[in-house]
Amino acid sequence: MIKSQNHGFSLIELLIALGIWILIFSLSVPFLVKDLNQIKAKGFFDTLQSDVLYAQSIAMRSKDNVRLMLSPTRYVIVENQTVLLARDYPEQWTFDTSFTMNNINFDAHGRILNPGSIQIKTPQRNYRMVFPFGTGRGYVVE
Repeated sequence: MIKSQNHGFSLIELLIALGIWILIFSLSVPFLVKDLNQIKAKGFFDTLQSDVLYAQSIAMRSKDNVRLMLSPTRYVIVENQTVLLARDYPEQWTFDTSFTMNNINFDAHGRILNPGSIQIKTPQRNYRMVFPFGTGRGYVVE
């Protein structure tokens, strides 16, 4: 009597299962990339708003004017010609400050001296960060 010892999957069955997994994965990648870009944008704006609060607190502590200077590739927080903090923008992001502002100045009370907005262009969306007059930190509008 010959016993059949089929204790596994055939090569065809494994290839079919692998093909299904590859198909499912390849269909989900665009959604993951979109979510990743949204998380990156939220993280950057949270950091920028924290840095604005940091600049305000430095201005109130030192009683000097503090500037958040925007350049094409990064922003810098400066107090009396001393760079306190510098951060690069994410890749493929552009900051258009030509119409309203390229420096955010804080007085000794932490107030924004020159209100305005910054146009921020990402590969997926456009944002505008508004800095109102007074002690507000600014907010982001899509």
